Amino acid sequence: MIELRAISGKTGRLLREMCRQRNILAPCMNRQEYIQAARGIVNYGYGGPSNLPTLNARAGTFNKFQELQKLRDAGIQTVPFGGFRDFNRGIVLGRSFHHTRGRDIVVLRAGEGSRRCDFYTQLIPKLREFRVWAYRRTCIGVYEKLLTYPRKNGRRGRSREIWNWRNGYAFIYRRKAEAPPPLYDLGPRAVDALGLDFGAADIIQGNDGNFYVLEINTAPGTEGPRQALTSLVNHIEKWARNGFKRRNGDVEQS
Repeated sequence: MIELRAISGKTGRLLREMCRQRNILAPCMNRQEYIQAARGIVNYGYGGPSNLPTLNARAGTFNKFQELQKLRDAGIQTVPFGGFRDFNRGIVLGRSFHHTRGRDIVVLRAGEGSRRCDFYTQLIPKLREFRVWAYRRTCIGVYEKLLTYPRKNGRRGRSREIWNWRNGYAFIYRRKAEAPPPLYDLGPRAVDALGLDFGAADIIQGNDGNFYVLEINTAPGTEGPRQALTSLVNHIEKWARNGFKRRNGDVEQS
């Protein structure tokens, strides 16, 4: 039985229900009994120490700026990032250390700066954008972000810079023949570089043809039990039923 520590929201509730249907979720009697019944922990967006085997024990260890630093140090190509004085031309995107769904993005010209921003990334003109789900160094699903709702909320939703749900964009599942092959290596390597068991890497393909990692999600959202979420639950179930095996090289958590 597992204890699921999931952030609030549609996907967290769906993940909990899917684990309950597999009979791997600790019975929800009261909080103390729930914890005592658990033999392993799954962190979906949460992190923190535990004396039980834990999937994604390192979730939440780094903020978004630190994530980019870790990815760069691992030799993974990210979008250029830094302070506003680090950019002298073009468009930059002001970001917050902690953000979801692109709601924090401020579009600025290089050198302008904003009190609302903790750091900045260079705007890379892009051809396509993807979200690559991974579990323990293996790709379990690729989605492409497309303008799906062009007049969402009465707006045209045609932002050239910000491709998010508020502007009418949504992730569409891609079969292996439909997605660029480099994603199947780059996504898992990026997730693994942060010491995570699972997660999803947001990756763009620039106009120059190169791939750039934007960020890593430890609780990627989904609109339903899509392919990647179902695959993740399959892996969680296998992990639980096979004795909560730790990753190679992991130290005991305390």
